[in-house]
Amino acid sequence: MIKIHATQQMNRYIKHIAAYVLAISVGIGAASCLGDDDVEISAKCFIDSFSVGDITTAFHTTTAQGIDSIYKRTIDGKNVRFNIDQIEGHIYSVDSLPAWVDLSRVVPSISYNGTLYVNIDSVYYPITGSGDSINFEKPVEFMVVATDGVSYKHYTVDISHVAIAPDSLLWTTIADHNLADISDRWLGTFGGRLTVIGTIDGNTVYTTSPDAMTWSTPQTIVTPSDEQIVTSTIVTFQGKLYANDTDGNIFTTTDVAHWDKVGQHTVSRLLTADPYYLYAIDAADGNIIATSDLSSWQVVSHRNLDRLPLTDVTTFAYPARTNPNIYVNVMLGINPQVENAVAWYKIATADESHQTWDYINITSENAYPMPGVAPLSAFRLDDALFAMPGTNSQFYRSDDNGITWHPVTRYQFPPTGLKAYKAVSITAIDNTVWMMQSTDNHRINIWKGRLNR
Repeated sequence: MIKIHATQQMNRYIKHIAAYVLAISVGIGAASCLGDDDVEISAKCFIDSFSVGDITTAFHTTTAQGIDSIYKRTIDGKNVRFNIDQIEGHIYSVDSLPAWVDLSRVVPSISYNGTLYVNIDSVYYPITGSGDSINFEKPVEFMVVATDGVSYKHYTVDISHVAIAPDSLLWTTIADHNLADISDRWLGTFGGRLTVIGTIDGNTVYTTSPDAMTWSTPQTIVTPSDEQIVTSTIVTFQGKLYANDTDGNIFTTTDVAHWDKVGQHTVSRLLTADPYYLYAIDAADGNIIATSDLSSWQVVSHRNLDRLPLTDVTTFAYPARTNPNIYVNVMLGINPQVENAVAWYKIATADESHQTWDYINITSENAYPMPGVAPLSAFRLDDALFAMPGTNSQFYRSDDNGITWHPVTRYQFPPTGLKAYKAVSITAIDNTVWMMQSTDNHRINIWKGRLNR
């Protein structure tokens, strides 16, 4: 049974029907005059056009100081096109709207013949054309009633909405194997395999896996005179892995198992590398230095060195959006002397290395710095930087090379409620994120996050 909400308009509609019955009885035909309104009695009832106004979505975020903030994004209604299937009574958007779009308050613009009603909770309400919003999170049913009082037609309006954001991460859990005893872990890829380098009972070991499901038995890394490399200094440069030992000597490997000393220069710590240069902190004066051949080094920064990241350091090197031959370097980490996490930035090209490393100074105008909470884990995915400060499940995202960071919820750190008590080892390969998480019961959880496309 169809329920119609009685309104003044509905009362007038009933009068129209009464007038129609009277007209038939006196043989006047299909036209009648009721008061000041001329009404054509017809069986026509249809919707001939459908569009929507601009759709604005509000996003709630929190600054590093804990202050609530709101920003908005708008979809231009002119860009949302609809098809009308008159046979099936189906009106649908041609393209799916992004997942972030709020469809709960959409103002439609409808051209129709007859009297139009919308079905809300099984009750039909008249459309007044006053610009009222309608919830289109689910398909909405409309009914057009002809002026003959007998004919009517139902339409279902469906605004397609991406159920899963195209940049969302779909998480699955992977069992751990032979990893619980490995500490000080470095997680990355080498030789086409996932690789973990860490320590067991003071010895540096490595293990590899093609898929994170099965891992090789941890093997001891061999270095001249049994020097132990510092896993937090491992970087990839020109197809090889590099790291330094506690004495500042630099080692390299092509197979992970065997490491050889290279060059004569000693460093406090290897920092990062792009396709052109390897960067380190000079053991002699603390300056940031660079080399392209492990033979000659040059100073590339000598300012703000007291603000270098000292722990939980993550580095990134990636081509600039405007020129693939220009590389952007970002270094992120914790410095106990600085309230927020510290970030450094450098541009590199093949023909020169004189661009300096610059500390990204957080001024009062920047309300969105990365919180300086340890442990800090970070990775790069889909042209953005992501980081997780502390042991909770909150991700932050930066789209401007580490200058500003905004909390995000769609990249839920799995599983909900699980707390990590150490830094999470993270690496991103193409559209996949791999994470190793130490839990409070001293186990290792391995997670795979696949970027939905």
